[in-house]
Amino acid sequence: MLIVLAKRIADRGPGGLQWQGVLTVLLTVAIHTLVTLPLAICFITFMAVPIYLYRDVWWVAELGVVANFYVLTLTVTSFREFLKSKMRKITAPLMRCFAANEDESSVEEGREEDCCELTYLMR
Repeated sequence: MLIVLAKRIADRGPGGLQWQGVLTVLLTVAIHTLVTLPLAICFITFMAVPIYLYRDVWWVAELGVVANFYVLTLTVTSFREFLKSKMRKITAPLMRCFAANEDESSVEEGREEDCCELTYLMR
């Protein structure tokens, strides 16, 4: 139903439909619904549900938060590119640091420089 509505709205204006955005929204809504249904049931039947079940329901709710990261990674290309650029920024100094540690003839100042760069990037 939402896809049909999005298609109608996109047909009205120029530029066409951005399926990437529609897919992101639909997946996020589906995950949110699946996560909040058990939580709502537990709150409605407050006294009838065993206490250990609440722990599992809250765990599923936290899993939904983590799932949003994967939804964004799978559906939004710009988010993937952002993650790749950040990973490259962090892994390059790490590789230099590991290479310096393996090389016995490396100078101590070089190692300290790599560690300072890693500390700066982690902020």
